[in-house]
Amino acid sequence: YEKVPDDADVLFIPAPSAPLLTEEVQAITAWLEQGGQLVVMVDARSDGLDPLLGWLGLKRNDGPIADPDKRLRGQSPYLVVADRYGTHPTVETLSKLRRPVILPGPGGCSEVDGGNGKRTVLLRTYGSAFADANNNGRMDEDEKAQVHNIAYAVEGGQGDKAWRAMVIGNQGFVSDQAFDYGWLTGPFLVADCLRW
Repeated sequence: YEKVPDDADVLFIPAPSAPLLTEEVQAITAWLEQGGQLVVMVDARSDGLDPLLGWLGLKRNDGPIADPDKRLRGQSPYLVVADRYGTHPTVETLSKLRRPVILPGPGGCSEVDGGNGKRTVLLRTYGSAFADANNNGRMDEDEKAQVHNIAYAVEGGQGDKAWRAMVIGNQGFVSDQAFDYGWLTGPFLVADCLRW
């Protein structure tokens, strides 16, 4: 894997099951620094993107997020409803429509020291959400309810080398399951990202 193709406008990385190779991370970051646009979907149970997230100044939080209060009625606590948007063009449509994103088993992300670019939180859970480290679907004594950041925009560079990345702690929001159940808000998030 030497480089991202020169004619690529956007690179989608939808939650790889195997870790990215060092050479792949180097190729992706070199491409970004030339003005690339990246969409990264992070799986809460996989560390495959950790080096790339670190370059962006982010880290994946452990465990899938569950929310016993803000979920679809009668559904799993891992089917999280989130509609707490930041101020950014990538969430403008959903914010105006006041429509939630349905996230099956999302993961949270946090900012870390270092990294490249300016980070903006795009989407947060409610304070009743918790990272379920042992995957038992309920909040244990060592787990606490708190707001979790689910998505970030990261941007850097200048002029024709300005680059943009969107990191989302979920890939299920644009899955076949999401469309089967009529959760049609995820595509708005992706479409606004592409227009950004």
